[in-house]
Amino acid sequence: MNDPHVVALYYEANPVEHLRYENPAPISVTRRQFEGTLAAGVFVARMSEHYPTEEEGRIPVEAFLRAWEVSAALSRGHEEIRFEFERAEMIDRQPRTDGTVFLTGRVTAQVNVSATVIVVTSKYPSPPNDFAVVPLVETLWRRYERYSNGKEPLFAMSYFCLTVLEREAGDRRGAAAKFGVHKSVLNKIGELSSARGDETTARKATNQLQPASGNEVRWLEAAIRALITNVGTAAGGGHPETLCMKNLPVI
Repeated sequence: MNDPHVVALYYEANPVEHLRYENPAPISVTRRQFEGTLAAGVFVARMSEHYPTEEEGRIPVEAFLRAWEVSAALSRGHEEIRFEFERAEMIDRQPRTDGTVFLTGRVTAQVNVSATVIVVTSKYPSPPNDFAVVPLVETLWRRYERYSNGKEPLFAMSYFCLTVLEREAGDRRGAAAKFGVHKSVLNKIGELSSARGDETTARKATNQLQPASGNEVRWLEAAIRALITNVGTAAGGGHPETLCMKNLPVI
């Protein structure tokens, strides 16, 4: 090609194994770099800016799609949707003199949805507005995901997330200010993650250990997801609402 240009990028939108989408309404999004539509299990990003290679075009689109995946998981409490690159549509902006237009594409491996369906839903998860998956968000989400998949105790995951945010902001007070969360929420995370559990789930051995109640487990799960949401919202240029105890489940 003399002057290659990415016209559109195509992605499969696959639900995770326990979900199936049934006739969901299409969703359209507008970003500076592209106009996107999710319909019939395919997300199409039609580029608004010039990208001469598939690889360059995929960077802004896949940053947005990753934010969509993570924000949906944080909202629902579990992973829901995965976007898999399928192909690129390209043209030559200075085509051959005989008028030939070149279309190129690349198909990657397809992801099969499990035949075992637990939940059928008629709605795609809502796309994010101001939410970005920067490395800090990815780190926090990966630890929560390990917990939700049964690969890590709740208390170790919660304390890790707390200390990462404190380190990022200098201390607990700084973390509260930087990430839009009341210090009482951070204190409660520290308390529960340090004083709950048993010989297999506790973060550390103390004389005051006791099992967590169901309400305390639900509170910690909701608090960590809300914290990650605030971090991603701030990273995306938004202004997260201050997370207070009243915004979380009653313990």
